[in-house]
Amino acid sequence: MANPRALSAKYEEDFAYPTVKDRLPIILTRVIDHVYRLKSTITDQHSEAGLEDLKFICAALSRLKSEIQTDKPFRPLEDVMEDTGLWNEHFRETEKEEGRPPSWFKSPWLYVECYFYRKIMESFHLSTHLKTFDPFQAQKQQAYLASRQAISSLGSYLTDVCLWGNKCDLSISAGAENPQTTNPVKQLTNLKPNLLCDEGDQVWQHLRDNNSDIQHIDIVLDNAGFELFGDLCFAEYLLCSGLASTVHLHAKAMPWFVSDVTEGDFHWTLDQLSKDESPKLQKLAERWRRHLADGSWKFCIHQFWTLPYDFVKMKTSFPQLYEEFSRGKIIFFKGDLNYRKLFGDLKWQPTTSFKEALRGFAPTAVCTLRSVKCDLAVGLDEGVAETTTAKDKNWMVSGDWAVIQVCSTLS
Repeated sequence: MANPRALSAKYEEDFAYPTVKDRLPIILTRVIDHVYRLKSTITDQHSEAGLEDLKFICAALSRLKSEIQTDKPFRPLEDVMEDTGLWNEHFRETEKEEGRPPSWFKSPWLYVECYFYRKIMESFHLSTHLKTFDPFQAQKQQAYLASRQAISSLGSYLTDVCLWGNKCDLSISAGAENPQTTNPVKQLTNLKPNLLCDEGDQVWQHLRDNNSDIQHIDIVLDNAGFELFGDLCFAEYLLCSGLASTVHLHAKAMPWFVSDVTEGDFHWTLDQLSKDESPKLQKLAERWRRHLADGSWKFCIHQFWTLPYDFVKMKTSFPQLYEEFSRGKIIFFKGDLNYRKLFGDLKWQPTTSFKEALRGFAPTAVCTLRSVKCDLAVGLDEGVAETTTAKDKNWMVSGDWAVIQVCSTLS
């Protein structure tokens, strides 16, 4: 049976269309404005050369914005990063498949949106002094600080609240502030009815049943800020409960989709916790640094997460990474982008089984913790999509509904 079509902005009914038409240009405008406001700081640090970098970056981003709005063909990457060759190879493959160069309103949405963020980073990589600059850093840090009260509350509870941290996504709000301001533990009760598929019991059953020879557990992270803190609490619980001897935390190799976790975000978060006025948060930071030092936690960076590939390609393109996952007990995939990549960003029927939509990606048990933010959902019971539409016609893009889904290769 053939796979369904890819989500794409060439279909105005797809969420890809308003994303490419409206959200991406807004994100670019925010980045340009942010970079321009740093003019004095960058000039002080790097003198005239820094100013020339800023001019170059702003010009490159302005050109990118114009290309989006006029549906210009993509251009191969021109920087010399580790992944440049893979990106340009994907460009050539897509050009061959489509019979024309890929473009913003015609090509698959997953490729388009990933290319967008990679082109932003290219403008910085091609500069002289700002190659490693994170244009989203200030937004991510502000999102954490604005969620300080909720983080303090959650510091007293180590639960699976990390699922709902995914509501605090900066890319879905085009970079506008979206902090966690309510009590996260109390909010769980209120949000329980919004779980469209809750296979949490199967997840815990899998963890308990496969505990005789304790293996590591993988968490593929999504957003920085409050969500990252929730994920770290979850990782702590997995260790304390004896469900895992080690937890591998996987983050992005570069700034990505506005709010995704990078290594810099991870260490900045630990620094904030270590100097917080709350002794509980200080102790958590100290404990989590010990986990990193003794190997109980492993913080992992891999270029695979910032390529335009869906996860089916992992086994052939990065077999070592696939093999590492196969040695673990379960992989928790956080958030919407990971969900899209798991299922190829294809327009599946919501009742399509979770296992079928994975299309063979099964290094070990796979669990998704995802707030629904695009028109892609699988594994729902008959009638759930229709019933939810009657309650909320925007349920697939609002972030107010969620799923906990699992596929165990051991069952």
